Amino acid sequence: GADGYSMAQLTDCFKSGGCAFKGTANYGYSNLGIGMLSIALQGQYRFQNYDQLLRSKFTQTLGLSNTATKDSEQYSRLKPGTAPASVAFGYLQGPKIQRPGQPRMAQLWDQKVAESKIRQPFSGMGVLAGAGGAITNARDMVRLLKVLTGVDRAVMTPAIELASRSLRRGSEIAGSQTNRREIGYAIDEFDMKQYRGISDCSQNLQSVIVKAKGGSTRSHVANIAWVPEKELGLVIMVNRAGFESKINCLSLNLLNQLLDSN
Repeated sequence: GADGYSMAQLTDCFKSGGCAFKGTANYGYSNLGIGMLSIALQGQYRFQNYDQLLRSKFTQTLGLSNTATKDSEQYSRLKPGTAPASVAFGYLQGPKIQRPGQPRMAQLWDQKVAESKIRQPFSGMGVLAGAGGAITNARDMVRLLKVLTGVDRAVMTPAIELASRSLRRGSEIAGSQTNRREIGYAIDEFDMKQYRGISDCSQNLQSVIVKAKGGSTRSHVANIAWVPEKELGLVIMVNRAGFESKINCLSLNLLNQLLDSN
């Protein structure tokens, strides 16, 4: 994984050809691509690391006082069991199946259950932190959501609108062989109704354009989704791994209900 990824590892990846890209007809999200963009911006603005860039150009401007990286002074000293109430350490995903009958498999199952009960330290992506190395909480995400939906206009609103603008057709929507999402700067844009092919999603989703960004680490899962034309959105944050698909559909089902009530 990218946890603790170093500049030496990134350099070796390019030298070995492991980070080479082949041209394709489909666009999709890339941790490496966004991470490289953040490294370039750090150099452009002469910041020593991504945390300085994040605070100076984003979180301070929007008033996101609880959003920083693992390497920040705010979070670097925190350990599981010592965090304030506004911060939730996460947990590994537990077994998806019932306990097997075979002794060896049962032992591995018990081990995974035990590991899933241990609070995990925050994940960090090293030099690729710009691709998802931020630690935050619900208060800050609600503040961000207000700006994304247009409920609150901020100094950064034009930049946010540019970042969330569709650039090109992206990958296929899960559960559909014919419908594709649009892709912006790490933000998906799609017609919510096209998700009807997924069993966890409602079969009666409305036809409305949604912008969304999901993310996950070894111990956390989150999804933020909004409908710009309705100034409506929500954010879901879970401090246990393995809930990506559930969270995505839960977001859409809840958005659908909110649209029905408006």
